[in-house]
Amino acid sequence: MKKKLIGISALSAALAISAAMPAFAGWFKDGDQWAYEYADGSRPKNASWFTDPDTKLEYYLDPDGHMMSGTTIEGFWLDDNGVKQEKSESQLALEEERRQRNANRNTPAKEQSLAKEAADKAKTTSMAASTTRFTYQTEMKALMDVIYIDTLKKINELGNSSVTRDIVENNLQTTYGFKAENRGIVINTTLWKSSNTKSVNYVPHVLEMSYNRSVPSTDEEAALFNDSFKRLLVASLGENQGNAVYERIFAEEVGNGAKFDVSGNTDTGNMYELSYRNNSASLTVTCSEIVPTPEEETAAGDETSENATDENAEGASGENTENAADGNAEGASGENTGNGASE
Repeated sequence: MKKKLIGISALSAALAISAAMPAFAGWFKDGDQWAYEYADGSRPKNASWFTDPDTKLEYYLDPDGHMMSGTTIEGFWLDDNGVKQEKSESQLALEEERRQRNANRNTPAKEQSLAKEAADKAKTTSMAASTTRFTYQTEMKALMDVIYIDTLKKINELGNSSVTRDIVENNLQTTYGFKAENRGIVINTTLWKSSNTKSVNYVPHVLEMSYNRSVPSTDEEAALFNDSFKRLLVASLGENQGNAVYERIFAEEVGNGAKFDVSGNTDTGNMYELSYRNNSASLTVTCSEIVPTPEEETAAGDETSENATDENAEGASGENTENAADGNAEGASGENTGNGASE
């Protein structure tokens, strides 16, 4: 009995000493892997970065709290001791290049957003400026809506016209046009939607337009459709090329049998082909698919600003010259009048 009491007393003393000793915190071997244990016996888990409270070195722990080593996590190399290694300058440069590339890469949502912005801008400039198919289509669709609705309104104001509007819109094309009863199509504009070159429905050119000058039956109709055609040319080719093509066509009289073919680039670098036969003009536009770099866009904007500044300066200079001339003339007139009165 005495021996039993001594044994219990020794065990109690040992437990008391153990409880009084501070708990251990640090790395320990868990099977064949390393893990970290806090002083309270808990362990960090849930796959995350871990900073050693003593050394301040960073490690990455798997979901079970085991140290990972000899691998890359989130672009950072973990050495054989599991310590996170800082990225080199070359790594940082590559990551930045990749980030920029991804930022510039078009996604369907981004492409639609950019196309909508371009279409809104096109309504203020009256021309489609994009060189990529989808955005150019979106710009032209917005401009066609404006021009064709305006043309329809003016036709209705004529009151006695037999011209009616014709629309075809599906997943392959958007076509707006006007046709005259018993006389055929006056003007027609089609946007071909498919961009898949392997599709049987693919058409290389994005836009196709025709205008038959001999269809309008009155001078009022002719003037109305001539103006609409000119607006559509500017919309699809740009102000410079649009006006140039219009002037080339209308240099010919209706019925003189003229025929010619013209090809060139739009104001923004797309390609166009024009054919004129039997008083009818046919135009196609093919997008270049060349997207200007941000630097090129900035340079173009700077050039536009410089041109505007030069024009303003020239205008001001001309105005000053005129004012000076008027002033001199007035002064001379006053002087002559004074001399005459004196005499």
